[in-house]
Amino acid sequence: MEHREDENEKAKTSLTVRLLGIYPETVPVHVMAELIDAVQTLCAKDLRLMKIRNTSAAYQLYTKTVGPAVIEEAIRNCVLALADPDNFLVSGMLDAFDTIERIIGSLGCNSLQIFAAGMKRSEKLLLKKNDWRSIRSRFILEDDAIVIGQIRRVGGASLGRCQIRVPFQKQLLYCPIKTEGVAQRMAKHLYEDVELHGKGMFFTRDWKLLKFRVHDFKIRKNRRYEESFKAIQDSGGAAWDSVPNVQEAIEDLR
Repeated sequence: MEHREDENEKAKTSLTVRLLGIYPETVPVHVMAELIDAVQTLCAKDLRLMKIRNTSAAYQLYTKTVGPAVIEEAIRNCVLALADPDNFLVSGMLDAFDTIERIIGSLGCNSLQIFAAGMKRSEKLLLKKNDWRSIRSRFILEDDAIVIGQIRRVGGASLGRCQIRVPFQKQLLYCPIKTEGVAQRMAKHLYEDVELHGKGMFFTRDWKLLKFRVHDFKIRKNRRYEESFKAIQDSGGAAWDSVPNVQEAIEDLR
Protein backbone atom coordinates (compact mmCIF):
# COMPACT_ATOMS: atom_id res chain seq x y z
CA MET A 1 0.00 0.00 0.00
CA GLU A 2 2.84 2.37 0.84
CA HIS A 3 4.49 1.59 -2.48
CA ARG A 4 1.30 2.63 -4.34
CA GLU A 5 1.08 5.90 -2.42
CA ASP A 6 4.74 6.66 -3.19
CA GLU A 7 4.08 5.97 -6.85
CA ASN A 8 1.14 8.40 -6.85
CA GLU A 9 3.22 11.04 -5.08
CA LYS A 10 5.82 10.79 -7.83
CA ALA A 11 3.15 11.37 -10.48
CA LYS A 12 3.10 15.09 -11.24
CA THR A 13 0.09 16.86 -9.77
CA SER A 14 -1.07 18.80 -12.79
CA LEU A 15 -3.74 20.98 -11.25
CA THR A 16 -6.06 21.69 -8.35
CA VAL A 17 -9.77 22.42 -8.59
CA ARG A 18 -11.15 24.29 -5.58
CA LEU A 19 -14.75 25.16 -4.72
CA LEU A 20 -14.45 28.13 -2.37
CA GLY A 21 -16.77 28.41 0.60
CA ILE A 22 -17.84 24.78 0.99
CA TYR A 23 -16.33 21.53 2.29
CA PRO A 24 -15.90 18.32 0.28
CA GLU A 25 -18.37 16.34 2.42
CA THR A 26 -21.17 18.62 1.14
CA VAL A 27 -20.44 17.76 -2.51
CA PRO A 28 -22.35 14.69 -3.82
CA VAL A 29 -20.21 12.15 -5.64
CA HIS A 30 -22.07 12.56 -8.94
CA VAL A 31 -21.54 16.34 -8.79
CA MET A 32 -17.82 15.84 -8.16
CA ALA A 33 -17.71 13.52 -11.19
CA GLU A 34 -19.47 16.12 -13.36
CA LEU A 35 -17.03 18.79 -12.19
CA ILE A 36 -13.97 16.66 -12.97
CA ASP A 37 -15.42 15.81 -16.39
CA ALA A 38 -15.80 19.54 -17.14
CA VAL A 39 -12.19 20.21 -16.08
CA GLN A 40 -11.02 17.33 -18.27
CA THR A 41 -12.76 18.97 -21.23
CA LEU A 42 -11.02 22.28 -20.54
CA CYS A 43 -7.55 20.96 -19.67
CA ALA A 44 -6.79 17.29 -20.47
CA LYS A 45 -8.97 14.22 -21.00
CA ASP A 46 -6.81 11.83 -18.98
CA LEU A 47 -6.75 13.80 -15.72
CA ARG A 48 -7.43 11.60 -12.68
CA LEU A 49 -8.33 12.27 -9.08
CA MET A 50 -5.42 11.90 -6.65
CA LYS A 51 -6.42 13.69 -3.44
CA ILE A 52 -9.31 15.55 -1.86
CA ARG A 53 -8.33 18.29 0.58
CA ASN A 54 -10.44 19.95 3.28
CA THR A 55 -9.22 23.47 2.49
CA SER A 56 -12.59 24.28 0.96
CA ALA A 57 -13.49 21.46 -1.43
CA ALA A 58 -10.15 21.03 -3.23
CA TYR A 59 -9.53 18.23 -5.71
CA GLN A 60 -5.98 17.47 -6.84
CA LEU A 61 -5.86 15.91 -10.30
CA TYR A 62 -2.88 14.39 -12.04
CA THR A 63 -1.86 12.98 -15.40
CA LYS A 64 0.99 10.75 -16.50
CA THR A 65 0.76 11.63 -20.20
CA VAL A 66 0.42 15.43 -20.36
CA GLY A 67 3.22 17.66 -19.11
CA PRO A 68 2.78 20.65 -16.77
CA ALA A 69 3.36 23.15 -19.59
CA VAL A 70 0.36 21.80 -21.52
CA ILE A 71 -1.90 22.00 -18.48
CA GLU A 72 -0.73 25.52 -17.63
CA GLU A 73 -1.39 26.67 -21.20
CA ALA A 74 -4.89 25.16 -21.10
CA ILE A 75 -5.66 27.03 -17.87
CA ARG A 76 -4.33 30.29 -19.33
CA ASN A 77 -6.50 29.79 -22.42
CA CYS A 78 -9.55 29.49 -20.15
CA VAL A 79 -8.55 32.65 -18.28
CA LEU A 80 -8.23 34.49 -21.63
CA ALA A 81 -11.59 33.10 -22.80
CA LEU A 82 -13.34 34.56 -19.76
CA ALA A 83 -11.42 37.85 -19.80
CA ASP A 84 -11.62 38.45 -23.58
CA PRO A 85 -14.28 36.12 -25.02
CA ASP A 86 -14.53 38.08 -28.28
CA ASN A 87 -11.07 36.81 -29.23
CA PHE A 88 -10.42 33.66 -27.19
CA LEU A 89 -13.67 31.87 -26.35
CA VAL A 90 -14.13 28.69 -28.45
CA SER A 91 -17.16 26.45 -28.82
CA GLY A 92 -15.45 23.46 -27.18
CA MET A 93 -15.42 25.31 -23.85
CA LEU A 94 -19.14 26.07 -23.70
CA ASP A 95 -20.55 22.87 -22.20
CA ALA A 96 -17.77 22.74 -19.58
CA PHE A 97 -18.39 26.33 -18.45
CA ASP A 98 -22.15 25.61 -18.43
CA THR A 99 -21.53 22.66 -16.10
CA ILE A 100 -19.24 24.62 -13.79
CA GLU A 101 -21.70 27.52 -13.58
CA ARG A 102 -24.55 25.13 -12.75
CA ILE A 103 -22.50 23.37 -10.06
CA ILE A 104 -21.43 26.64 -8.43
CA GLY A 105 -25.06 27.72 -8.28
CA SER A 106 -26.44 24.42 -7.00
CA LEU A 107 -23.85 24.04 -4.23
CA GLY A 108 -24.07 27.65 -3.11
CA CYS A 109 -20.30 28.17 -3.13
CA ASN A 110 -18.68 31.55 -3.78
CA SER A 111 -16.51 30.67 -6.76
CA LEU A 112 -14.28 28.08 -8.39
CA GLN A 113 -10.51 28.11 -8.91
CA ILE A 114 -8.37 26.00 -11.24
CA PHE A 115 -4.59 26.27 -11.01
CA ALA A 116 -1.40 24.29 -11.42
CA ALA A 117 1.43 24.17 -8.90
CA GLY A 118 3.72 27.16 -9.24
CA MET A 119 1.31 29.31 -11.26
CA LYS A 120 1.10 32.98 -10.34
CA ARG A 121 -2.09 34.24 -8.74
CA SER A 122 -2.90 36.30 -11.84
CA GLU A 123 -2.67 33.15 -13.99
CA LYS A 124 -5.18 31.12 -11.99
CA LEU A 125 -8.66 30.56 -13.35
CA LEU A 126 -11.26 32.16 -11.09
CA LEU A 127 -14.93 31.83 -11.99
CA LYS A 128 -17.44 33.51 -9.69
CA LYS A 129 -21.14 32.82 -9.54
CA ASN A 130 -22.99 34.33 -12.54
CA ASP A 131 -19.74 35.41 -14.29
CA TRP A 132 -20.28 32.88 -17.05
CA ARG A 133 -23.98 33.65 -17.41
CA SER A 134 -23.30 37.21 -18.58
CA ILE A 135 -20.67 36.00 -21.08
CA ARG A 136 -22.84 33.17 -22.37
CA SER A 137 -25.77 35.45 -23.14
CA ARG A 138 -23.58 37.42 -25.57
CA PHE A 139 -22.38 34.45 -27.59
CA ILE A 140 -25.26 31.95 -27.62
CA LEU A 141 -28.24 32.54 -29.89
CA GLU A 142 -31.34 30.34 -30.04
CA ASP A 143 -33.62 30.79 -33.05
CA ASP A 144 -35.77 28.96 -35.59
CA ALA A 145 -33.60 27.21 -38.15
CA ILE A 146 -33.56 24.70 -41.01
CA VAL A 147 -30.96 21.93 -41.20
CA ILE A 148 -30.42 19.78 -44.29
CA GLY A 149 -28.99 16.30 -43.81
CA GLN A 150 -29.54 12.55 -43.92
CA ILE A 151 -31.40 10.57 -41.25
CA ARG A 152 -29.08 7.88 -39.88
CA ARG A 153 -30.98 6.72 -36.81
CA VAL A 154 -34.19 7.43 -34.91
CA GLY A 155 -34.83 6.31 -31.37
CA GLY A 156 -32.78 4.15 -29.01
CA ALA A 157 -33.94 4.20 -25.43
CA SER A 158 -36.91 6.22 -26.69
CA LEU A 159 -38.20 7.72 -29.94
CA GLY A 160 -37.26 11.16 -28.72
CA ARG A 161 -33.86 11.43 -30.45
CA CYS A 162 -32.36 11.12 -33.91
CA GLN A 163 -28.93 11.10 -35.53
CA ILE A 164 -28.41 13.22 -38.64
CA ARG A 165 -25.46 13.26 -41.05
CA VAL A 166 -24.91 16.91 -42.04
CA PRO A 167 -22.47 18.31 -44.63
CA PHE A 168 -20.93 20.96 -42.35
CA GLN A 169 -19.33 18.66 -39.75
CA LYS A 170 -17.77 15.19 -39.54
CA GLN A 171 -19.64 14.09 -36.43
CA LEU A 172 -23.27 13.04 -36.52
CA LEU A 173 -25.70 15.64 -35.20
CA TYR A 174 -27.75 14.29 -32.26
CA CYS A 175 -31.14 15.98 -32.09
CA PRO A 176 -34.08 15.67 -29.69
CA ILE A 177 -37.46 15.38 -31.46
CA LYS A 178 -40.40 17.45 -30.28
CA THR A 179 -43.17 14.86 -30.59
CA GLU A 180 -43.47 11.09 -30.88
CA GLY A 181 -45.53 11.47 -34.03
CA VAL A 182 -42.69 13.27 -35.83
CA ALA A 183 -40.24 10.61 -34.63
CA GLN A 184 -42.42 7.79 -35.93
CA ARG A 185 -42.64 9.44 -39.36
CA MET A 186 -38.87 10.03 -39.44
CA ALA A 187 -38.18 6.37 -38.63
CA LYS A 188 -39.71 5.44 -42.01
CA HIS A 189 -37.12 7.51 -43.91
CA LEU A 190 -33.75 6.22 -42.69
CA TYR A 191 -30.82 7.16 -44.96
CA GLU A 192 -32.96 9.62 -46.88
CA ASP A 193 -32.11 13.30 -47.33
CA VAL A 194 -34.35 15.57 -45.27
CA GLU A 195 -34.98 19.18 -44.43
CA LEU A 196 -35.34 19.53 -40.66
CA HIS A 197 -37.33 22.41 -39.21
CA GLY A 198 -36.86 23.34 -35.57
CA LYS A 199 -35.00 25.39 -32.98
CA GLY A 200 -31.23 25.76 -33.19
CA MET A 201 -28.59 26.96 -30.74
CA PHE A 202 -25.66 28.78 -32.35
CA PHE A 203 -22.25 30.01 -31.16
CA THR A 204 -22.13 33.50 -32.65
CA ARG A 205 -18.32 33.75 -32.94
CA ASP A 206 -18.28 31.26 -35.83
CA TRP A 207 -22.02 30.42 -36.12
CA LYS A 208 -21.38 26.79 -35.24
CA LEU A 209 -24.59 24.85 -34.62
CA LEU A 210 -24.37 23.56 -31.05
CA LYS A 211 -27.79 21.96 -30.60
CA PHE A 212 -30.92 21.44 -32.67
CA ARG A 213 -34.43 20.36 -31.65
CA VAL A 214 -36.53 18.89 -34.46
CA HIS A 215 -40.10 20.18 -34.71
CA ASP A 216 -40.91 18.78 -38.16
CA PHE A 217 -39.22 17.63 -41.37
CA LYS A 218 -39.65 17.31 -45.14
CA ILE A 219 -38.18 14.77 -47.54
CA ARG A 220 -35.78 16.28 -50.09
CA LYS A 221 -36.09 14.63 -53.50
CA ASN A 222 -33.32 14.76 -56.10
CA ARG A 223 -34.48 16.72 -59.11
CA ARG A 224 -33.59 16.15 -62.73
CA TYR A 225 -32.00 19.07 -64.59
CA GLU A 226 -35.27 19.86 -66.37
CA GLU A 227 -37.12 20.01 -63.03
CA SER A 228 -34.51 22.32 -61.50
CA PHE A 229 -34.59 24.62 -64.54
CA LYS A 230 -38.38 24.79 -64.40
CA ALA A 231 -38.24 25.59 -60.66
CA ILE A 232 -35.90 28.52 -61.40
CA GLN A 233 -38.24 29.76 -64.08
CA ASP A 234 -41.25 29.47 -61.79
CA SER A 235 -39.42 31.47 -59.09
CA GLY A 236 -38.87 34.42 -61.45
CA GLY A 237 -36.12 33.27 -63.75
CA ALA A 238 -38.50 33.26 -66.73
CA ALA A 239 -38.54 37.07 -66.59
CA TRP A 240 -35.27 37.04 -68.57
CA ASP A 241 -37.24 35.70 -71.55
CA SER A 242 -38.79 39.15 -71.98
CA VAL A 243 -35.40 40.95 -72.03
CA PRO A 244 -34.33 41.66 -75.65
CA ASN A 245 -30.57 41.74 -74.92
CA VAL A 246 -29.64 39.87 -71.73
CA GLN A 247 -25.90 40.67 -71.97
CA GLU A 248 -26.58 44.38 -72.30
CA ALA A 249 -29.02 44.30 -69.37
CA ILE A 250 -26.42 42.64 -67.15
CA GLU A 251 -23.80 45.24 -68.14
CA ASP A 252 -26.27 48.02 -67.18
CA LEU A 253 -26.73 46.40 -63.75
CA ARG A 254 -22.96 46.60 -63.16
